Amino acid sequence: MGFINAVRQMGDLEKGAGFEQHLKFPLETPGKMIRVFLDIENVMAKSLNVMGVAKIDLADLSFEPEMKLKYLWRDRVGSNVFWGFTPIYRAGRPLADPKKRREAYFGEDGNWSQNDKCHLNKIKLRILDDYEKEGTFTPGSVERIMSQLPERVDGILDQLVDNKASHIIIFGGMRGDDFLYPGEIPAFIDYFQRKLDMTLGAGKNGANSKISESARICSLCGQRGGETTTLDKIFKFATFDKVSILPGLEEAEQGSVFPVCADCIAKLAAGRSHIDRNLANSSAIPGIRIWVIPEGPDDDNVRFRGLVANLEKGISNDKLGNPGLHTEESYFRRLARDGQGLIFHFVFWERNNSQELVHLMVEDVPPERLAYLEDSWRKALRPIRPEVSREASLDLAVDSLYRTLYTLGGKSKSDRSVFRGFVLDILGHLLAGKEPPIQAFKYFVVSRIPRLIHESERWRDVTETIAYALAWVEFMNIVSKGGRV
Repeated sequence: MGFINAVRQMGDLEKGAGFEQHLKFPLETPGKMIRVFLDIENVMAKSLNVMGVAKIDLADLSFEPEMKLKYLWRDRVGSNVFWGFTPIYRAGRPLADPKKRREAYFGEDGNWSQNDKCHLNKIKLRILDDYEKEGTFTPGSVERIMSQLPERVDGILDQLVDNKASHIIIFGGMRGDDFLYPGEIPAFIDYFQRKLDMTLGAGKNGANSKISESARICSLCGQRGGETTTLDKIFKFATFDKVSILPGLEEAEQGSVFPVCADCIAKLAAGRSHIDRNLANSSAIPGIRIWVIPEGPDDDNVRFRGLVANLEKGISNDKLGNPGLHTEESYFRRLARDGQGLIFHFVFWERNNSQELVHLMVEDVPPERLAYLEDSWRKALRPIRPEVSREASLDLAVDSLYRTLYTLGGKSKSDRSVFRGFVLDILGHLLAGKEPPIQAFKYFVVSRIPRLIHESERWRDVTETIAYALAWVEFMNIVSKGGRV
């Protein structure tokens, strides 16, 4: 409950009402957008008669708060559906090789309509066709778009030279020479709202439902009598497809498991978007995304807003002030220093296609515990790295733990996967204030040292790995003797 309540509280920080709380930015990091200016007969019409593609250009993605409404973006409900909430296609990073880059859009033989792996084919089948099917586009509009779009795209491929930035393709209209974003076009807004209602409505518990009266009581706010939905609409790790995993029950009973009203589900959506944008870390442990969700006193929203704003400002300034360095190297340090007055909930999860796999969740972590862990790490590091121990952060500790066990894991992918799990197990114990698994850590390290020596090409790599392993043993000993904080 702590995690869910904290996400809902974060949703209160987001401005807007109604479907606006379900919006997020189409990319989480700076990127580019290929803007497709559609030639629309009447851009304010209920059904858009698209005559073709007027022009196409390349622009930087903006993260100004008002742009979220203009993009009108919400993640797709899954990879197996042939529609999206908004006419935006995420193309990823362009390939450096011009030939391969063209193949990504047109297919190997250039016949995009017959290649279901290329971008142009996916744009038509997985986004645009449904707009015509649903009446947002008049009949023939998609055919006219796709008769001109390939030539326009071909003319801009040479400009896609930034292969470090993700790209989106966004369809909109025109007002004079200006681009009209999807959120500025009524027909696209109406399409988004209908799809959102359909998505949140799947499994809703209405007044005529045969399920129990308790399933029409919101588990978060206690509202009675209205329609409710379930958490899988926001979190893909809350799933009903496996009856052996909570909240997975028999399909007929799924609506009875933690029902949530429309207002609360909107706040949860807004809270998740806020966390993804401002308080997530994806670099501390490769392949793992870390959420930290602050929670404050329910009766002092003004103070809570100020505490969170101060924390997020510090994290943002660290990212901007350290170009070329590890952009999130002060993540845990900031939580320890600027988190006074808050309690943190940590979620370590991994995206697997359309599912989200939770590897670790630790609730109710006070910033004082993080500060204590950081101070203990400095003491443990001092004998082996005195030149960095004074300013050594908890972020360095997490990084060194992963690198040490990753190196000891050798070249076997399966072994390295096991060691990543062990990293999370150790972090879980430390964050929760539990006795760390010192003996298990020693066993893993000692058993792997012979292979490390055999496989390493540089003796320096061996000595550094062993030194940090010893530092971690000392760190866990200090924490173990210090007790719970």
